[in-house]
Amino acid sequence: MTAFHQQYKMTSASDTPVPTLLRAFEIGRNAGLHFVYTGNLAGAAGAHEDTFCPACGALLIRRRGFHIVESRVSEAGTCPECDAVIPGVWS
Repeated sequence: MTAFHQQYKMTSASDTPVPTLLRAFEIGRNAGLHFVYTGNLAGAAGAHEDTFCPACGALLIRRRGFHIVESRVSEAGTCPECDAVIPGVWS
């Protein structure tokens, strides 16, 4: 879920408030999505910026805004805690 910010010629719409972004996050999680995280509000959404293992809940990717601070997914694409397969390109 990415927050909107007024920029350049797109200034008529309001910036996305943090509660709206968190609500979108919860809707995605409640719908059964496993890899939902917020973006474009660096630090404002806390751990909602990060990705966690859907099998065991371990931290997989820590983010700050659009920057990956830490990636714990193995090159084989598995969780470092429970070896669950994490979809993606990891090598």
